[in-house]
Amino acid sequence: MRRDIFTPDHEAFRGLVRDFVAKEVAPHYAEWEQTGQMPREFFTQLGALGVLGMAIPEEYGDSGLASGELLTAIAMTEPGTGSDLAGIRTTAVRDGDGYVLNGAKTFITGGLLADLVIVVARTSTDPDNRRAGLTLLVVEDGMPGFTRGRVLNKMGMKVQDTVELSFDDVRVPVANRLGEEGAAFGYLGHN
Repeated sequence: MRRDIFTPDHEAFRGLVRDFVAKEVAPHYAEWEQTGQMPREFFTQLGALGVLGMAIPEEYGDSGLASGELLTAIAMTEPGTGSDLAGIRTTAVRDGDGYVLNGAKTFITGGLLADLVIVVARTSTDPDNRRAGLTLLVVEDGMPGFTRGRVLNKMGMKVQDTVELSFDDVRVPVANRLGEEGAAFGYLGHN
């Protein structure tokens, strides 16, 4: 349906995506739904199409996110706390030039294929302010102690994997911290 709010560029983009979905998604969707995930190659196809990382300014280059070669997930939700960020129990204790990460996450969308997982962890405790002391750490696939648990069944969005993740004495370098230590609650609240 033609709408007056779309420019010719919008219409061209919509046509590009429509054609891609017809050729690359529709024929495979039932199989993906059955297996509970899309193949990794699907993301590189999206990258080649130019629809990933569209909000990343060109001066930052392509770190692999816009090409679909590098997949990410955000791990906030925990067993027993749900999405209550103030109740996070996963801990990251500073040790020299890194952190030692321990805990578990659940309902992590995209966690099965993720090369990088942004983990919300508690780095300090303030009994008067449960929002303080949360830090974002990037855990890389293959780091010792980082494991993926079972793939969870869902009622909807079955082609997007959702998994449990565990962290058992995972050593995360300080260089893998996103932002300031203890400031994650504010970052996540403004995203």
